[in-house]
Amino acid sequence: MYYYFRKWQQNGVWSAVLSLLVEQERQRQGRPAKASAVAVDSQSVRKGSLISLDTGIDGGKKVNGRKRHLAVDSLACL
Repeated sequence: MYYYFRKWQQNGVWSAVLSLLVEQERQRQGRPAKASAVAVDSQSVRKGSLISLDTGIDGGKKVNGRKRHLAVDSLACL
């Protein structure tokens, strides 16, 4: 199973499928297929106690872990 997942990931199949699903859902909701604007935000995520990877510290929140960034359209689809 992982073989196919990795192969499709390298070939861009997952990105294409996700893009197609987002476009279809936007059209189903009566919106244009492509979003005209997005909202961008970040979130600090604590690392698990068993994780030994090098991670940074968010100085403002004093969180030892990772920071992830999200961009979503008005339907929260991106």
